[in-house]
Amino acid sequence: MHTTTAEHTATQSSVISRRELATLDRAALAARSLTIDQDHPPHVDHWSLVLATIHLVREHGAHAALATLRAALDRAGHPTTRDGRPHETLTVFVVWAVNRLLDAGLTPTQVLWHPLLGTEAPLAWYDRATLQSESAHATFVASTLAMPGEPAPSLAELA
Repeated sequence: MHTTTAEHTATQSSVISRRELATLDRAALAARSLTIDQDHPPHVDHWSLVLATIHLVREHGAHAALATLRAALDRAGHPTTRDGRPHETLTVFVVWAVNRLLDAGLTPTQVLWHPLLGTEAPLAWYDRATLQSESAHATFVASTLAMPGEPAPSLAELA
């Protein structure tokens, strides 16, 4: 028995919808585990941070997401830290990237798989020495590699 194009499209759409729901569920769970008060906050890896950011940006907007993540990371830490402190420039970068991709109309699954959120992606905007600096850990540092007029992470864009 042959499947019609309409049946194939409906099946494919159903698979995509289930995938999106699964991504949204994982994102909500990551945000919840990151933001609830716990005696022993969870270890936050890069992908947990990305998933939580997807949920928080979709639900509350970039500005509120950044504030929530800062507070959560102060408790939980982040994999790229010094002395357990969150890396402010990388936190802003992740929120900026997620916000930019969601604003462009990407689905949460597409955002999750986008190269802009890969672990090495910030190196397209920052030289390694800057990202490893005390100043980039403590406060947001503007991109060192973006060309004039090129999109780059900024706090103003997240307001």
